[in-house]
Amino acid sequence: MDNPHSPLNKVFRHGNLVIDSYAGRVTKGTKEVTLTAKEYLVLLLFARNVGKVISVDDLIESFWGHPSSFNNHVVYITLSRLRKKIEDESKNPVHILTIKGIGYVMPKEPTA
Repeated sequence: MDNPHSPLNKVFRHGNLVIDSYAGRVTKGTKEVTLTAKEYLVLLLFARNVGKVISVDDLIESFWGHPSSFNNHVVYITLSRLRKKIEDESKNPVHILTIKGIGYVMPKEPTA
């Protein structure tokens, strides 16, 4: 897994989602998406690791500390809020998918 805090090397496109790490800006279609700092960093991590499954423990370790001393609920809340902002339908995501029992993945191509 790539460093979660390093910037993308370019403007990243995933379907209707565009991440411009030079400007620190995310757009969905023609609308700018306002993300918290943590949501933005989590989204960058997925964009840098397209096609790779990222476990909840990996997310915790990257952003909140050691997994054994942490409540996973914060990860679920963060991903839920992020999905509500970047997905057309947060209950039917195309940008960040859940792999039950394993983790999450940003597929190489949006699923819709």
